[in-house]
Amino acid sequence: MQLTIPQAAYVWESNGGSKRTVVLAVAVSMAESGLNTTAVSPSSDYGLWQINSSNFGWLGLTVASALQPGPNARAAIRMSANGDNWAPWCTCWTDPAANCGHGNLPYPQPGSPAYSHISEVAAALHRSPPQPPPHSPGPPTPGHPPTAAQSALIAMVDDYKTYNNARLKGHARWHRNITQVVAKMVE
Repeated sequence: MQLTIPQAAYVWESNGGSKRTVVLAVAVSMAESGLNTTAVSPSSDYGLWQINSSNFGWLGLTVASALQPGPNARAAIRMSANGDNWAPWCTCWTDPAANCGHGNLPYPQPGSPAYSHISEVAAALHRSPPQPPPHSPGPPTPGHPPTAAQSALIAMVDDYKTYNNARLKGHARWHRNITQVVAKMVE
């Protein structure tokens, strides 16, 4: 199923993804799958965020569940530390052959495929807030929504990051400033 930007944002947020990183998450999904929930790559990457099958075991996915928006989003949330590390996604790097999958990348690199979608996503979410995909029976996406404890933990981590952001320097400060600019664009 092909999703719109607001629908992909809804999938991210309704599965526990941070509102602070929703623009980046949807930009990565656009670069990875073109917002196609059933996308499968020749290298065995599946769904909206193109989760590689080598990660299925630790993420609790199967081929079938990886092609469902909810489980795929939850896997991306877990892999990206809720949108704070995009290193696993090759579309976030300007030189993926040398870097993909390694280290910490808090923001897609300028010039990367994912970076090229950020302003489009921010503008679309400014015009239209996240909305559920069509024909969603019952819960907005298949699978289990985050528990109250998981949501509380995510909120606690976000609070901790806010506290620590006051003491950031260098690249970390640049990332915080960019994230704040993107967040303001979506408001």
